[in-house]
Amino acid sequence: MRTIAAAILSLLAMTAAACGSTTPLPTYTPLPTHTPAATYTPLATLTPLPTYTPLPTYTPYPTAASVATPESTIPTPTATPAVSVSSDAKPGDLLWTYEDVWMLHQVVEGVVYSVGGDHDHLRALEATTGELLEYRPEGMQAQHEISSVLVAEGVMYLGSYDHRMYAVNADTRELLWTYLASDNVYSAAVADGVVYFGSSDYHLYAVDAVTGELLWKYLTDDSVYSQPLVAEGIVYIGSVGQFYALDAATGELRWTYDAIAAEYSLGEAGGVVYIHEYRGFHALDSATGELLWSYETGGRSIFGAGAPAVAGGVVYFGSSDRHFYALDAATGELLWRYRTGNRYFFGPEVADGVVYFGSGDYHLYALDAATGELLWRYETGNEVRSLKVEGGVVYFISRDSISNGTLYAVAASSGP
Repeated sequence: MRTIAAAILSLLAMTAAACGSTTPLPTYTPLPTHTPAATYTPLATLTPLPTYTPLPTYTPYPTAASVATPESTIPTPTATPAVSVSSDAKPGDLLWTYEDVWMLHQVVEGVVYSVGGDHDHLRALEATTGELLEYRPEGMQAQHEISSVLVAEGVMYLGSYDHRMYAVNADTRELLWTYLASDNVYSAAVADGVVYFGSSDYHLYAVDAVTGELLWKYLTDDSVYSQPLVAEGIVYIGSVGQFYALDAATGELRWTYDAIAAEYSLGEAGGVVYIHEYRGFHALDSATGELLWSYETGGRSIFGAGAPAVAGGVVYFGSSDRHFYALDAATGELLWRYRTGNRYFFGPEVADGVVYFGSGDYHLYALDAATGELLWRYETGNEVRSLKVEGGVVYFISRDSISNGTLYAVAASSGP
């Protein structure tokens, strides 16, 4: 055994000597220690949006009467037979109707002046019976469409879409003169022997009432649709974007007020001009244009709906927020408001302590002018538009924005 072991050792020694020195393997270097990724931090907990809180239920102004007609319901037209004009007629009684009319312009000396649906016929009706007294003024052809009618001091002034203002003798129908503008001619006002009227050609015209001679004209910023107001040597006119005060004798500009599509009226004793326009209701000093006060309704005026009414120290107007308003004319303080079933208002007119106005909810309203209490209302088959109160009768048109309408005569109230 020792001999074998020795032989093996000898053999190993001989092998090592033959192969030379052995290079040891390189020392193993471990990989660097793994650094774990940063600890994951979750996103912040999502905060839910606040719970939706509905707007509070609208409560009508407490001092005004309310109307039970649902806003979403269109009233059903009612056919009420006309009654004879008599002392027995009660407020709100229908006296007579006349078909195929477009606009009511004036009631003067027992005659109701309106324009037919085709605009080329003057409707002159007997005020108590509705009997047609229609005539075509001398010199006016069928194609001459009438935009406005004004009767003053025995002369009828007719604005026309043929670019002319016509002056016609109201009794004999004789054509006195015409004035040719550059575009459609609209409503006129007459004061101190001068006829003032606006046109789509952006001008306000001042023409001699006797001869038709041009005295002056004033270029505004846009079409002049509304009827001018004249008082104390100033003529007021609204254009689409500006309200102007001009010297009535010369046309010289006194002042302007930035107003969009304004409807306007003068105070009872002058001194104040009231403007209802898209951004609110304003009272201006009539001599300087200085703003005296403003009132925001939350709605806007309806262009062409008619000027505000001023009576007994109160100014009345309707707004597109479906309310009819009464404000203190001196301070702008809200006295009362009345809610109807539609946002369109036409009028108003005040007579014997009652304020009348028409609404797009198909009703003529009669309210106590002092309190806003509903006295009565008259239902038609369409929007109640232009209205006049004269001689104990309310005259008004009921039509939509496209079709011809019906002229109504309804007995007015003698007072609240």
